Amino acid sequence: MEKLDRGVVAVRNNSSDYFISWRYLATDPENIQFNLYAKKSGGSFTKLNANPLTIPNFQASSSAVSNGTQLYVTTVINGTEGTPSQIFTVNSTGFNSYRSAYLDFSYNPTNDGLELHKYSTKFIWPADLDGDGEYDFVVDRLSVDGGSHKIQAYLRNGSLLWTVDMGPNVSISEGQDDMVIAYDMDIDGKADVVIKSSDGTKFADGKGVNGSTTLDTDNDGIIDYNPQNVKNPPQYITVIDGMTGKEKNSIEMRYPSNYTRTNKAIFMGTEYSNLNGMMAIIYIDGKHPSVGFVYKTRTSSDKYHWYYASAYGYNASGQWVNWYNWERGYLGAAEFHSIRSADVDLDGRDELLNGGYGIKYNGTLAFNANISHGDRFRTGDIDPERPGLETFAIQQNNPTMLGQLIYDAATGDAIKRIYMSAVGDVGRGECMDVDPSRIGYEFWSTMANIYDAKGNVLYEGSTPFPHEGIWWDGELDREDLSAPDGNGFNADVRKFDVNSRTFASRLIEFAKMTNYAVKSEYGVRPAFFGDIAGDWREEVLLEKFGNVTATLKDKNGNDSIGIVNSSIGFVGFSTDYPTSKRIYCLMQNPAYRNQTTTKGYYQSPIPDFYLGYDMPVPPVSPVQQAKLTWSSGTAFDNVSSNFVLADEKTKSVFTDGDDVMFDFSGDNSSPILLNVDLAPSRLYAINPKGKDFILGGTGKLTGTMDLIKSQNGKFTLNGNHNYTGKTIISEGNLCLNGSSNSPIEVRAKGTLSGSVVLNGGITLTPGLNVEGGRLSPGNGLEAGKLGKIVVNGALTLPGKSNIEIDILPDDLYKNDSLVINGDFTVNGINNIIVNGTLSPGTYTLVTWTGTLTGSLSNFNVTGISGLPVRLVLEGKNLQLVVEATRSASSVTWTGVADSSWDYMTTNFQTLTVPHQSTFFVQNDSVTFDDNAVKTTVQIGEQMITKGVTVNNVAKSYTFTGTGGIAGAGIFTKTGKGLLDMGNIQSTFTGKSVYTNALVKVTALNQTSIPGPLGQASSLPANWVMTNSRLIVDAANSNTDRGLTIQGTDTIEISKSNGVVSITGAITGTGGLVKTGTGQLNVSSSSANTYAGETVIKGGTIGLGTLEMNRTGFGKSGKIRMENGSRIRMFDNNSDYNQNPTWYITIPEGSTARIDASSRCNINGTISGEGTLNYYVPYVRGDLVAGGGNNFTGTINVTGRDFRVTANSATFPKAAINLGANVFMGAYSSVGSSSTNASTVVKIGSLAGDATSSVGGGTWQIGTDNRDAIFRGVFASGATVTKSGTGKWTLTNASTLTSTFSVTDGTLVVQNTTGSATGTGNLNMSGSAILAGTGIIGGNANISNSAKVMPGNNEAALGTLTFSKNLSLTTGSTVVMKTISTANDQLKVDGTLFLNGNLELRNLSGSWTEGKSYTLFVAPVISGSFTTISPAVPAEGLVWDTSRINEGVISVKIPSGVSRINASHVRVYPQPVVNHCFITLENDAADKMLVEVFSAKGEKQDISLSTTAGNIIKLDMSNLIPGLYVLKLTNADSAIYTCKLLKK
Repeated sequence: MEKLDRGVVAVRNNSSDYFISWRYLATDPENIQFNLYAKKSGGSFTKLNANPLTIPNFQASSSAVSNGTQLYVTTVINGTEGTPSQIFTVNSTGFNSYRSAYLDFSYNPTNDGLELHKYSTKFIWPADLDGDGEYDFVVDRLSVDGGSHKIQAYLRNGSLLWTVDMGPNVSISEGQDDMVIAYDMDIDGKADVVIKSSDGTKFADGKGVNGSTTLDTDNDGIIDYNPQNVKNPPQYITVIDGMTGKEKNSIEMRYPSNYTRTNKAIFMGTEYSNLNGMMAIIYIDGKHPSVGFVYKTRTSSDKYHWYYASAYGYNASGQWVNWYNWERGYLGAAEFHSIRSADVDLDGRDELLNGGYGIKYNGTLAFNANISHGDRFRTGDIDPERPGLETFAIQQNNPTMLGQLIYDAATGDAIKRIYMSAVGDVGRGECMDVDPSRIGYEFWSTMANIYDAKGNVLYEGSTPFPHEGIWWDGELDREDLSAPDGNGFNADVRKFDVNSRTFASRLIEFAKMTNYAVKSEYGVRPAFFGDIAGDWREEVLLEKFGNVTATLKDKNGNDSIGIVNSSIGFVGFSTDYPTSKRIYCLMQNPAYRNQTTTKGYYQSPIPDFYLGYDMPVPPVSPVQQAKLTWSSGTAFDNVSSNFVLADEKTKSVFTDGDDVMFDFSGDNSSPILLNVDLAPSRLYAINPKGKDFILGGTGKLTGTMDLIKSQNGKFTLNGNHNYTGKTIISEGNLCLNGSSNSPIEVRAKGTLSGSVVLNGGITLTPGLNVEGGRLSPGNGLEAGKLGKIVVNGALTLPGKSNIEIDILPDDLYKNDSLVINGDFTVNGINNIIVNGTLSPGTYTLVTWTGTLTGSLSNFNVTGISGLPVRLVLEGKNLQLVVEATRSASSVTWTGVADSSWDYMTTNFQTLTVPHQSTFFVQNDSVTFDDNAVKTTVQIGEQMITKGVTVNNVAKSYTFTGTGGIAGAGIFTKTGKGLLDMGNIQSTFTGKSVYTNALVKVTALNQTSIPGPLGQASSLPANWVMTNSRLIVDAANSNTDRGLTIQGTDTIEISKSNGVVSITGAITGTGGLVKTGTGQLNVSSSSANTYAGETVIKGGTIGLGTLEMNRTGFGKSGKIRMENGSRIRMFDNNSDYNQNPTWYITIPEGSTARIDASSRCNINGTISGEGTLNYYVPYVRGDLVAGGGNNFTGTINVTGRDFRVTANSATFPKAAINLGANVFMGAYSSVGSSSTNASTVVKIGSLAGDATSSVGGGTWQIGTDNRDAIFRGVFASGATVTKSGTGKWTLTNASTLTSTFSVTDGTLVVQNTTGSATGTGNLNMSGSAILAGTGIIGGNANISNSAKVMPGNNEAALGTLTFSKNLSLTTGSTVVMKTISTANDQLKVDGTLFLNGNLELRNLSGSWTEGKSYTLFVAPVISGSFTTISPAVPAEGLVWDTSRINEGVISVKIPSGVSRINASHVRVYPQPVVNHCFITLENDAADKMLVEVFSAKGEKQDISLSTTAGNIIKLDMSNLIPGLYVLKLTNADSAIYTCKLLKK
């Protein structure tokens, strides 16, 4: 890797003082210290610190450091001061005047000819171009006006080195594709730049690839391949000299098998034909850098993404070569939008990682995680308590509803899967340490909940939006690097708040403090962020914007001078937070450094060691350098040339004082003999897993040398060595056999093994996991290899230490041991890890001669299962006692002693009589029942049984603890008493059988990991339920187990946000009941075959695979849905075989929902009286299942197309309501692309949104006699018949052309445009009524007993319009309503044919002589009515129909009738309270006929009397208030009429 200097940087803080930091290098000795020197202008360098500094940062006042101050540091090692570092000069002008800014670069169009307003910058690649140990910069300059992109190189002082034109065929830094990388490829100390190049690429010397002066490298006459669609351009991978910009080497790519230079037309445009992709640095041989390139094409015919991977590098001869080429083909290995590289299998060679798969050093598949595409993944030591590395990945539309997961980075095996409630796109996710209360990284995404490193829910509920992580402040957690505006204009850094679970505190606001002159670019990510200066915290490089004067084109194409806000450079920021943490420069961690070279969907780099709260000292980085590196041979001596120098070519003989390296590159095929005494200054054993060395002989290592062991391999050193320098076991296994005088330090990931006498003392660091902080005496679990580690001196176990002991009872020594000739101090909890087969007896594990500080409570025994063992302190010995045991038998839990289920406590009794108290014995058959004293059972280890039966009815049991049930026996639960198993870690491989049982767990488990269900295979026969209920109290859990149900078996998902997935098949003779408000996903890839009904009493059942869409509800397909329950199908638009047969019942009062797949046909039936909400995501959700007469409820349809297909039963008793934009059509067969006009569909009643529509089909609507309002449109192809007694209202303009028929009930038309019934004829027959205020566009025929009644109801007037003819036939009726000043009206644009009956209704006022009503408006009115009702308007009045063919009817007095002179009659008082009086002048009161009629012409019963003065008194007290008509008839038959108003 590159050789770095100190990276001194000084930035202003909020107090305008200066914070100075520099690198602590991975190659520095651990006792290093520093001095910091400053020189102001005109002065001399003076030391700022009073005493040497251990932590590489310093807070200086503005009086000590100011603008122009020069700074450098020196090292202090063992009191000796080293040479000065590179000088950093403080420049607080320009952007550097802002807090934390240290770098201000401005582009100069005068130098490069690039007009500022025509280019933007997306990415920056830091690299040491000039070899001075500090980072320079390679920058993309992306054309924004259609020109070619450029890359430029700048020294860190801002000097432009060169510009390379990428040409028309290479689209760098677009989308996920980058195709630029900067790194020292030939290890000459200066960085190179690697690009994908092609015709048109022009290097700094003006030449093209392979020195072409025409830039047409293949001489085919084409340079720009974009305008044509036949030929693909030539593709090269080119190395550019980092200082000159000239081509160093190019190699033409080996084209994939489906790619030729002449088949551009088969791909989906230039983006997918140009082999665009992503680059990363990988060390495929463990020592030399190569470029990994993941690229793609996409074919038009099937839209398939073809992915490929290649690697390029320099070979030993200095040739630029193509190492390997890999093609994914149709392998289900998921690509992501970014790549990574890391040594995930710890063999010393990097894998090229692409989210769902990895590629080994030789171009073969390293692993396949068997997941789907996602946008993000993170690889690192996510869970440090677990050996190895882990990967966190999110998922996009995974068909199994998988949303995110943690998997083993080496194997791809899932560690924890987190499922969604539906197939969906988890667009963003993050994995970093934000919680100080626990070790390991937390992870979250756009899904709910924050999880710990093991995948346990840490915080339920909403999560902060995932951005990127950055180490910025002085703590070990990572902060959020984001731009809250979502576009990068407000870049800032935020700190996580555990209480609010948000990134609340803003540590620095880059954009705001610069008045928004700096910006995060693509996806709100900076141009670069990583540890490129100062201490281990990370820097941020942001694009800089400013106004520039530019020549632009106006709307007429003329030149115009304007001001344009443009990308004018970039600004670097470094933290101003002090820290007490000293961590080596992260760029010297290979995984981190490699990841900083990757772009794509740009993501945070992560080291391969755990960096977070409670971290230990990181392992020694493999970047160490030695004068000599072991090459090959069998002897380590001072005469054999078995080493090579740093050039890796020159053979060399060892000389005392040389430092030597044993690493990946050396030959380890034979033991290396050390037969002379040698005195290296330092010996590095940096050998990875699988690269083990054995060094030994009659000689010894002597002097003051240090020995450093790192990486994960084993290094064996045999012999008696008296060197006195340190031995640091940082990582991996150092096996010592003999003696050592060196002080030894075993660190958090290191192991000391062998049979050795330690004379120099030993220090243990708490182990991160069982592979660290470990003492492992002996040389393996084989006869003759047991051994002991003897410590001549004191030993302290600090907690989390591991002592690994092998036991062979028949061996001479029986077991490994640890001997301490001194005091023994034990703190915390330390593991005694026991390997081997144990016999009863006492095994001395540890002995000491001094004082013991500690007790048995400081030890935890692991590795032993099924034996009654205990640790005892016997004198100055720690012994393991293995008790003799009885034969396994049947026992019953009593809980008499305490709650512990272990191999020692007498909490059991024998089943045989007389009962005897006993402890548990391996392979006992165990029963738990209602007779126990304690029913909380604490399990601390794996309890190996022949079988377990829990039979409780009256009492509840709780199994808890870190252990679980083991063995091959069956686990049986009977009885309705609760068994709460929480999340016990059972490993038993027998069946789980629940019969008439109640069981509760907080998690299900995969068969590959321990959990409440044990680890039987996933066969359904291994998990059986009969009339039982399982409560899963988890926010998110899953199992790959199959399930057999044999009764009515219930699975309850109790949490409302719970998502529980069963990916095994469900079979059996029983039925499934789903309860609880959470979601149960059934996600098997094979058929569910259970025979019984599925009852969903709450929450959701999600169908997680295509197979479940077909068979998820078993053989019967019977489904009962209650209480707002839901079925969510797996949404897929490409599979044509999603054809379940379901018999769905929704009872009265219940609401249910079905989310259909985008391409499915649901067969079967629907019955019940409830409400079904049916969601169709796309245009192929065919509903073949009909309701017939058995479904009388409501179906609310939302989404897209509601396809009623080949459905003979249809929905004659159901109310259907079409939601916004829903189209309903009738189809003759599944998959038909067109509706079928002759397919009959019966619908009880139809309602719909104004944007809904109904297409082709013969629609028979109204048979449920319910009222409905349809606001949608009937389209061409539909034929509609309205029946039933209900009122159906149409409000929109339809376009159907066929006859619209109404045979019963009321059709109310309320449209304001077009035609409510389309352009075809309207036939009203039977007892049908046509009402409303809308428009009928076709010819209307009112026949038989049908009626026409304008107005929206019987109490409202209205005008009903007919755009063509209206025919009233014999037997039909027209109902027209009047009030005193208005009336209903029929407006006919064609001919109105009168016939049948005219029924007039007076709503207010009275029909009096002389009133006229225009009932009909039409150009032509012919015919007449056969009857008019009522026959007369009132007594003494008749209807005047003389103008009926003009549309007018009037009220008049019959011919020949005389009238009483109105001046001779007085009627008073008006209005009338109870009585009124009639005074007559010329007529005798006793000869006058007095009649009173209602407004409707009905004669009223009244009493009257005559009084003196010829006065008549009317008693109207019995009449209801209202308007009446008084009629007087005298002896000469003359009449008088007037209105009476009764109060």
